[in-house]
Amino acid sequence: MERGGQQYLSRVRFMADSGNEVTYLTGKIKPYYYSNSGERYTIFQEREINLNRFDASGEPLDTIEIVIEYEDALHGGDIKLYPVVYDEGSLIYPGPDPYIDVSGSSLPHEYNYYVLIGSGSTLGEYEIWLQDTTTEEWLGYYYYDDDSDPSQFIKRSVGSSELLLWDGSTFSFDARTSPIMDEWCRQGSTWDRPADVFSYYNRQYDSYVSTSYSTGSGIIYTHAYCSGSGSS
Repeated sequence: MERGGQQYLSRVRFMADSGNEVTYLTGKIKPYYYSNSGERYTIFQEREINLNRFDASGEPLDTIEIVIEYEDALHGGDIKLYPVVYDEGSLIYPGPDPYIDVSGSSLPHEYNYYVLIGSGSTLGEYEIWLQDTTTEEWLGYYYYDDDSDPSQFIKRSVGSSELLLWDGSTFSFDARTSPIMDEWCRQGSTWDRPADVFSYYNRQYDSYVSTSYSTGSGIIYTHAYCSGSGSS
């Protein structure tokens, strides 16, 4: 997620091995813990799904993100779950469903995500589904049609933790989303475990935020953390 303010960002990236063209990715995201006080900050912890189009500097042009947003005390300390799409850098909030409220008293709480990249007659169509793993209730369906230079498949899976501090902020927080796990992916009609298709690529570090990762039984696990106190 890219917005104004003073930004701190940690990422751990996995890159699809050469020749793999994944069009469907499923997994789980678990907001685990949140404590907070203060105001004028926002925390985002995400699964970023970079599609196959990149600019000359290697930055993705098209990205789908599954976002857990942790708000400051001024905004009630709310927690939200929702997807966003970046289409050549433009931030899109796909519909038709709105964001999902996550009760802080329910943490840790786990959700399924399903991301489909259209191909053939559906090229340019990006679809996302979100589901409560406890109740199995379908919570949200989201759709975006990239009708100009669409991406065709998933190239990178990224775990991220981001903090935005605005001028005059005072803060004390501890937010953890753990794990964010890719469980299955599909190429054509073939299902694979993500760790058999994507390989660790690199990590990015910063103040206040951190990410870590592991793999097991073919599943990619990433973990996002953000903690600190002070003022700006």
